[in-house]
Amino acid sequence: MLKRVEEYVEDLRKLALALTSAQMAKSVFVSEEGIGEDIAFNFFFWKENKVALIMQLNKELMGLDHRQRFIVCADLCLAIRQYWGVDAITMVAEGYCSQDPEKTKGLELAREFPKPDSKVMECITITHAEYGPKPEPNIQLMACPYEYKQGRIVEFHDPIYYSEGGGNILRDKKYPAMLAKALQNEVLPSTDKLKDEILDEFHERGIFSQDFGL
Repeated sequence: MLKRVEEYVEDLRKLALALTSAQMAKSVFVSEEGIGEDIAFNFFFWKENKVALIMQLNKELMGLDHRQRFIVCADLCLAIRQYWGVDAITMVAEGYCSQDPEKTKGLELAREFPKPDSKVMECITITHAEYGPKPEPNIQLMACPYEYKQGRIVEFHDPIYYSEGGGNILRDKKYPAMLAKALQNEVLPSTDKLKDEILDEFHERGIFSQDFGL
């Protein structure tokens, strides 16, 4: 269970928390809905090493085309940065990763995945943006491959972790760049009333939230 007062000082612990939550959600979804049930985009927003907000897109938003869904996510991250003053963002999504990057270089992993003897696996991807010693936010990446087993069971493999430069690892570089850009925006004056109004607006758009009151 997440505790509001619990701190995650090390960046890796932040990614590990997001990954553990995603693994639990994935296992429950598959056990209840069957194989092929993907988890929705989740965003963990951090302030002074504490979880400030967790927000999740609903199924309707996940069904939008890539461009529209990206705009929704960018709007969300910008608003939370500006009015909550968060200093780190962790994004949880599903995707594909290669066990042989050289062999799959330049190939579309989604098309390679179903091929016999494919080196591509489905995975949970954790993308984390946070300021470090450099002027711009650092992007860290964690990919956890998984496979389905009989009985609606998900078997997770050891995660792959990149402590820096994660934005260059992902095929789709829009999202890590968006997270970094959001954090570079100035924090604006805010009130509890304004925050409630912003969350209500996002709820109406189909984004669930858990607010830890920071």
